[in-house]
Formats: sequence, structure tokens, C-alpha cells
Amino acid sequence: MNPHFAIKATMPDDSRLRESLGASEAVRLEIVAFLQQAFGPVLTEWKYYGKNSGWVQKYRIGKRNAFFLLPGSGGFRLSFTLREKSVLAMRDAKLPVAVIRAFEEAKPYAEGRTVVFEVSSISDSDWVKSLILLKLA
Repeated sequence: MNPHFAIKATMPDDSRLRESLGASEAVRLEIVAFLQQAFGPVLTEWKYYGKNSGWVQKYRIGKRNAFFLLPGSGGFRLSFTLREKSVLAMRDAKLPVAVIRAFEEAKPYAEGRTVVFEVSSISDSDWVKSLILLKLA
């Protein structure tokens, strides 16, 4: 998926994000509502990471990053970075095998292992919520 908001001079806003996501906006809202209910106020910030990523919306709880949302036309991707202890704990979490495998195969860095997932339906929100719990616990 190519970056939807690729022009650095034009920072997106909530209205443009909703328009871009279309029907998948309901999935994003469900994930954000869960994040807020489980951990408190959700802080968001738009960051420009270059022409390959474009504008990305960062979601935080306090100073901790929860995930990064990479908007597309009619959908979005979520980028998660997990530390090694969370990657090891994934086997006990209720996550799809493909999600676990993606983290196990991701290259480890000092900040953890980063994987980007396509989120396309409301059914994806279940494993995304489990991943959030694992990351922020």
C-alpha cells in the first residue's frame, strides 16, 4: 500500500483521515476506543517519515507508543514494535500464528522487533487488541 498522505507540506487532519479510511474508519475507532478504555487518554500525533511512508499517525498512552497508523485509500496498516520479552510472551497470547511468526522472524533491534500489519476488517480488531495488551502490559 502506497502512502496515502505523501506530500510533506500537507499535514493530514481527522477529517481527511476519516475520508481516506472510508469503511475501515469503524475498525480504527473500535481499536482507539479499546485503547482508551484499557489504558486511559490516547494521544495522537502526525509525523512525516519520508516519501516512502508519508504522514503516519502515532498513538501513545502517556510517553509510551502504542502503535503507528499508516493510512491508505480505504484501509490502513498498523506498525507495532515489541520488546523481546513481549515476543516471547506471544505464544501464550491469543494471536494468529501469522502474527506470532511475523514477530519471531522480524529483525531484532535495540528498541525491539517491528512489524507492519494490514488491518482490513472488524475481525482484525480482536487480535490487534490482544497485541496492544501484550505491548502495553
